[in-house]
Order: sequence, then C-alpha cells, then structure tokens
Amino acid sequence: MQPAQTLPRLIEERLARGDTRPGTPLRLSLAVPRTDPVRLLLQEATLPQVLWSSRDAQHVIAAIGAVAEARTDAELDALLRLIESAPNGPRLFGGLAFDPRSPADLDWAAFGSLRFILPQFELSTDTVGSVLSVHFLHPVAGGEQELMQGIESALKRLRLGDVALMPPELPQLVMRTDQPNREVWEAMVAAALKRFSPDGLTKVVLARKARIAMAGGMHPALLPARSMVATRGLYHFAFMFEPGSAFFGATPERLYRREGRRIWTEALAGTRPRGDSQQVDSYYGDLLQSNQKELVEHRQVVEFLQAVLAGLCTGCEVVAQEELMKLAHVQHLYTRIQGELLEGVRDRVLLERLHPTPAVGGSPRQLAMAAIRELEAFARGWYAGPIGWLTRDAAEFAVGIRSGLIRGNTLDLFAGNGIVAGSEPQREWQENEAKLRHFFEMFTAARPAGGPALRPEA
Repeated sequence: MQPAQTLPRLIEERLARGDTRPGTPLRLSLAVPRTDPVRLLLQEATLPQVLWSSRDAQHVIAAIGAVAEARTDAELDALLRLIESAPNGPRLFGGLAFDPRSPADLDWAAFGSLRFILPQFELSTDTVGSVLSVHFLHPVAGGEQELMQGIESALKRLRLGDVALMPPELPQLVMRTDQPNREVWEAMVAAALKRFSPDGLTKVVLARKARIAMAGGMHPALLPARSMVATRGLYHFAFMFEPGSAFFGATPERLYRREGRRIWTEALAGTRPRGDSQQVDSYYGDLLQSNQKELVEHRQVVEFLQAVLAGLCTGCEVVAQEELMKLAHVQHLYTRIQGELLEGVRDRVLLERLHPTPAVGGSPRQLAMAAIRELEAFARGWYAGPIGWLTRDAAEFAVGIRSGLIRGNTLDLFAGNGIVAGSEPQREWQENEAKLRHFFEMFTAARPAGGPALRPEA
C-alpha cells in the first residue's frame, strides 16, 4: 500500500486514541521504497527544505515543509516545551547565528538570529532503506478533515522511489571578489596580534569570504550532495527557507551529540595541509602534532569544553586526545570528550554554554567576540554557528564552518583561522585558501575547456 493511503489511516488511528491535546506535535513513520533524499529535494518545490547528512555519510535526511517554526527565543522555548511533552519523537531542524548581537544583514534576512522548523515530511535514508515520517499538530475539534486533506494532497506530490532524474550541472563561476582581499586580511591579522596579552586576549578566530558570481542559479542541495560523494568524514547540510536563498556546507566539526543524558563533544583546532604523497602527508601530520603553537591553540578548546561540561555533567572524560583528523585538503588536531548530563540540562543550555567554542571564536570568549565585531567587515550570519536537529531524546549539532550562502546567482564561501601569538599573516591566508579549495574543485568540470580557475585577489 502506498504512503498516500497508509499514512492517513495511521493518523486517523492516532487521533482516535484521544491521549493528546490539540496543538500537540505528533510524528508517524513508515518504511517506503528506497529514495535518494537529494533527488527528492531537487524535484520538490515546497519550502522550507533541509538536507542533513551524518558525518559518516550513512544517514541522509531530507526535510520538506513546516507545520511549526520558531524565529525568536520565546517561540523556540515554546516549541521545545511542546516537543518535550510529545510522544513519538518529533524532530526539529535549524540553527543559530554565530553572534546574535551582530547587526542585521539583508544577506541573512531569511535566517535571522535563529530559525527552527518542525517539518511536515522527513525522508530518512540509511544503509537499510528509507523511512518517511510525517509531522502534524493534533487539530482542534472539527479540524480533522482539513488536516487529512492537506496531508493527502502533499503526499501525492512526493515522488518516492529511485526516480530517473539526472542532477543538473553546476553553473560556471564568472568572477571572484575576496572580502577582505589578501592585503587587508594580512593587516587584519597583524592588528589582532597587537591586541594579545598574557592576561587578556590570547586567541581570536578571524574569517573572510570569497564572493562568487555564477553564470546561473543552482539548487542549493547540489554542492553538499556532490561533496558527500567526494569527501567522507564531514557533516553535509543545506537549509533553504525562502526562494533563492540557502545556507549550505560540509563541516568536520561536531558541537555536540546527545543521546538521552549522554553527551559527546570534541575539540577540532590546529590545521596543516594534506600531502600529495604518504610521506609528505605524514610529515605535515607530524609537524602538526609537535608544533607548540598549534598544540596550545588546540588545548585551549579542550580546556574550555571540559570546563563547560564540568558544570553540566556528573563527570566527563577525554576518550581520545590530539589525534589527527585527515580530510581531503587539510588535517586537524582532534580530541573527543564525553560525559553524563545532570538531570534537567536541556539543549538550549548546551547551545548557550558550548557556543562559540575557542575553535570558532577565540579566548577569552568575550574579548574574542569583541575583537571579531571590530575587525571583521561583514556579518557572519549563520557561518560558524550551531546547526543541526533535536528531539526530546536525542540531538546533534555541528558547527557551520566550511560553508557558504547562496542568493540567486551569488555564492559566498566562508573560511576562518585561529590567530594566536606567533601566527604569520601570510601562512594564515594560505591555510584559509586550503579550506576553500574543497568547494572550488567541485566547479572544475563546469569551467569551459582550458578556462582559467578563479583566483583570489592579490
């Protein structure tokens, strides 16, 4: 039996039980023919849409539509209270701006300081198969027929199963403008270094963006979808709230994962490029693990996370320290930490306490945030902010780095570097370029034969 027949019957049975009140968010799920979440999004016009892939790329989710959403702190608190009291695990998707105090920017108008949705449909595909979930609000008396008609109509539009759809090609890149350019960037790093003192600012993470003009528009799910094929070990995501605007990325950095009261977080700080041979690659890795500046930067993040969890957990422990996380173009120092949350610690508290870590902000936090506001010439929006999903019983949030913003035919790509005493402005620029390279390489096939790659401004 097709979902268009099965789900309405399950909804009717659920409502007939009479054990929930009007306004309660409910979730029902059933197995469906195996469906590629990306292809589903490419052919579906309903907004908002979310694409989310786990870091091992074994679990990919497409979320479509919204039956409830939150765009303010008060609305989010109210929606979270509903989720915590609801059966069957309704799941919210969303994120927060890096700095809620940052001035409003029209580029990020669709996102705001926060935005979370309870999607109407959620397609989840893993190595076993695909599951379609529908969220709905328990209607007031007399509203059952309208609810059923709306869900049935929406279900008929969903094209489930492996459909013959050829993903479109990426557009050509026409022009690149760096904000700031290399000269200004290096001056900005030098200005930050002058602020450092042993009892004051010891680290600040500075970011820049490469603004790209494209020859045409594209569906925002295309870049993270291609990245999923090319690169493992990353969270891939796209948040599409309004036509022509989307935040997307492929980030290696987990903010935290929660299962019940168990929590896992990690420090990811310190970077070197990958080598073009095993010998060169190991050389760079050894340099990273023996470089005192990089180790100090990394340990600042570890100490911050341990201090935060110490106040929220019955105990926390480091389960792997200063390993190497090797990605396509860069390798990082990587330390994993876990703990058991105290009774009553909610995700809102975790987000407020853990973000921003020194890996994306700096240390001490308040001094670093003040320096970022003064030195950076553009609004970060959701770049480097927490993005992910949560239910009553579980949550997973990544840090929105290695990311970009699409607005029509304009693509902004973001990258940041941790600046500490001893940082060299020229090397920081080169490291920054290595972080951007992952996205530029996906457009290579879209350039005319023999056409030039886009270069950063001098």
